[in-house]
Amino acid sequence: MRIAILMTVFNRILQTNLSLLNLYEQIKVIDAVDFQVFITDGGSNDGTFELISQAYPQAHLYKRQGAYWNKGMWNSWTKALESNFDFYLWLNDDVDLFEGTMAKISTILSEQEIFENMVLVGSTREPNSNFHSYGPLKIKHRYSPLNFEIDNSDGTNSVTFNGNFVLVPRNVVAHIGILDDRFSHSFGDIDYGLRASKCGIQIVNLPFSVGSCPKNREWSNIQNGNSSKVSLSFILQHPKGIPYKEWLLFTKKHGGKLWLLRFFWRYLIFFTRLLKSKLSARF
Repeated sequence: MRIAILMTVFNRILQTNLSLLNLYEQIKVIDAVDFQVFITDGGSNDGTFELISQAYPQAHLYKRQGAYWNKGMWNSWTKALESNFDFYLWLNDDVDLFEGTMAKISTILSEQEIFENMVLVGSTREPNSNFHSYGPLKIKHRYSPLNFEIDNSDGTNSVTFNGNFVLVPRNVVAHIGILDDRFSHSFGDIDYGLRASKCGIQIVNLPFSVGSCPKNREWSNIQNGNSSKVSLSFILQHPKGIPYKEWLLFTKKHGGKLWLLRFFWRYLIFFTRLLKSKLSARF
């Protein structure tokens, strides 16, 4: 069995080193699986690229200037496809794997051929906590199909997922392809999960937490309009905002008949909250 591990890194040298060190410690003792790591650096200037090239020469390392999460993962995946792996594992560079996670993964995949037609999603926890930070997602409100929350069940209600730890079999790739490179950052993983669900591909929550990963609260506050530090141009154009071209594409693909209403509604809610946040900061 052959598994490609896909990563995007950018200016998080300490977290990236910890994640890779833990990963390689785990996979080096698993003889039954051929693991290969594909990493795209988005243009780090803190020494991340140099560290990886020196400390982990066995990794397939690429540089793509300005690539955020989705574009970087797309690049890593495209390179890995050339070698036709059995599974493709997305791994965020800030996930600190729990001991034995990769051994459990290899055992599950070797014993259950049924997983060759499913997407397996690993939940992560806040450091030193039982709180789930990322993982499979279910629809939060019945009449709001683009509003999601963590699904802590066995995955039977999951419709998509965060891309922190996701295992995609070759059969699924053959059916729906890889990430959509029209998304630069945060829409790519949600889009891929929704595409899988629409094609009848089951999303399965692994029966154990795979590692620790802190919730990015700064990003969440920006997305929810609770940060007074962002500008209008940042929100509408920056990959870590809500870039209007990508949000338009996402809502057209997954927003149903009311997609145009949902496109504008998010910005209405966002700017209402942003205005309140800026007024609160001023007074």
